[in-house]
Amino acid sequence: MNRQSNQRHAIPRRSIESTGSHRGTDWESLASQAKVYLVAGAWQSAHDLLLPHLHPILASGTLLPESVECLCIMLVACSRFGHTEHRAVGRRWLRRMATRDVGLSPEAALLTAYCLAQADADEGNYLAARTRIEGIPDDVTRQASAWARARMALLLGRVELRDANLTAAEQHGLEAVGLAATAESESLRADAFSFLALVARTRGSLMESSALYAKAARYCWQAGDMAGHAVGLLNRA
Repeated sequence: MNRQSNQRHAIPRRSIESTGSHRGTDWESLASQAKVYLVAGAWQSAHDLLLPHLHPILASGTLLPESVECLCIMLVACSRFGHTEHRAVGRRWLRRMATRDVGLSPEAALLTAYCLAQADADEGNYLAARTRIEGIPDDVTRQASAWARARMALLLGRVELRDANLTAAEQHGLEAVGLAATAESESLRADAFSFLALVARTRGSLMESSALYAKAARYCWQAGDMAGHAVGLLNRA
């Protein structure tokens, strides 16, 4: 997203330690609504739905355990747009929340681990990302949504690819494809096939990579992601 858009969504530079009450918000319902947009690949709609509710918390309030899932969903969208400030502040909150026993739901717990592991990977600390992912309890993973589990599989695949573990990276990519189908998300399928194409290209299998990029481009088209469709075709070429 361009600089003007980043400024439009900028968080006021005030202390985020002061107390505040936002308990009137139905966070569970809000998260469900935002996930409708995420599954469809409507990242901006998900972001803009959540921002008015989360903005006061990120600027000057106290993060509530029940709002964590919504924060994570917004940070996933922010990663798509490159909202540096939102991610920095949001991840700082999540790091604090992760050190407390606040009884997060499985979905919120998995997405918190995902956002923080993504932050580790973005900083080049792949070992920390792997350790964080591997520390997620099995029952949390089992109870989380297919969409969230697919995102985590793609992130772990990215870590494996960085370590040149191509077989493991491929397995995580294939897992993400299956979970994306369960989640009925064309946008997520596009990301999963793009990742498999990258694995194939890294192996030097250019024909297979081209076919997988074509598949990813088709799912981008079906999801209405014209920019992703163009990128898929360009990668194929």
